[in-house]
Amino acid sequence: ITVIKSGSGAAATPYQGTSNDPICFEYTNTGQCSRLARGEICRYRHLEASHPDVVADKVRQGKLPPSALAAAQEGNTAALQNFLNGGPGAITAVSPPGAEAHLPDPGPSSSLCFDFVNNGSCSRLRGGQSCKYRHLPPSHPDVIADKIRQGKMTPTAAAALLAAGTGADPAPPAAPAVPPALQSLLGAGAAAAVPGLGLTGTTDAPDPGPGHQLCFDYVNRGMCSRLQRGEVCRYRHLPPNHPEVIADKVRQGKAPGALPTPPMGNYVDNLARLGAIMHGATHAAAAALKNKDSAEDAEDAGERFRARDRERRERLERTSDRDDGRHERSRDRRDDYRRDDYRRDRRDDYDRRRYESRRYERDERRYERRRYDDERRYDERDRRYDERDRRHGEEEGRAEADG
Repeated sequence: ITVIKSGSGAAATPYQGTSNDPICFEYTNTGQCSRLARGEICRYRHLEASHPDVVADKVRQGKLPPSALAAAQEGNTAALQNFLNGGPGAITAVSPPGAEAHLPDPGPSSSLCFDFVNNGSCSRLRGGQSCKYRHLPPSHPDVIADKIRQGKMTPTAAAALLAAGTGADPAPPAAPAVPPALQSLLGAGAAAAVPGLGLTGTTDAPDPGPGHQLCFDYVNRGMCSRLQRGEVCRYRHLPPNHPEVIADKVRQGKAPGALPTPPMGNYVDNLARLGAIMHGATHAAAAALKNKDSAEDAEDAGERFRARDRERRERLERTSDRDDGRHERSRDRRDDYRRDDYRRDRRDDYDRRRYESRRYERDERRYERRRYDDERRYDERDRRYDERDRRHGEEEGRAEADG
């Protein structure tokens, strides 16, 4: 394989390389390498767009169909240029919608390209990039199964779409085979749009499970406006006598629209009875019945209570008058004890403060004495040093005079 070798300046010399060396995609796409133009070294292979290795790389990335590689290997230059110029099979910005569906399928292990599934085109491929996901048409069983899992398509619409894809009439004729990807999602009784799939009503739709919310439109009105408009409803469509529907209404304080199921027993009746007891309805009814039977007792009940209150008030006034004339024997004693406790606390606080102040003064005197001793010791040391220096000076002077 002849490869252009990097050199100084714009001139480049070819050299022999192997197909394992990486490709310089800048040179392949634009026809020039900015590294070589700057006088730098480029360690990648500079190959033309029609080179078999470049075509094989684009086929791996999904930018060209496998037939382009076959044309490159056979040396069919006209067919290869047709693919490179955006002809049939090549994905470019001007390719017709849905052209990505003719690309090779990576297999069920790869994810779907939701850009192509939702918009009909892949922005990566049309922008000159690679896309590793699956580009499948909307009628593909894997795409339909994914939409059912996300709640974007009802099983009835999925069955009708599958029947239309197989070319069969969804109503009467023989039942087409249901793909394995949809068997677990369409349920056991799926035979409405496709014979053998019994999805004729909204209540036959599979229940998403306890983790999803209830469709209150269906619970309250018996029909779902979303499904009637042909839209997708991802909530649970349960009958009014379902235990979870009744439990939800009880939590909201609403009366259930249907009797509870046998497993719940007389839960609603017991709940109503407990609520009446809590609000005093039972006691109020019993008191009303008693007052009705004994009207005479009901008439003098208020007078009896008023007399009791007057007696209590008079007794309280007499007691207060007697206490005002004399003091309790123990009241003064309690005051004395309280006063003594306060004085004792004050004295303890005073002694504690005095002790703290004395200890502080004692420590201050001790620190002052220590500082004084240190200063005297330092002064004595300085005096000895000065005396020693003076003697050394005198001895040196005498030695110089004798010499």
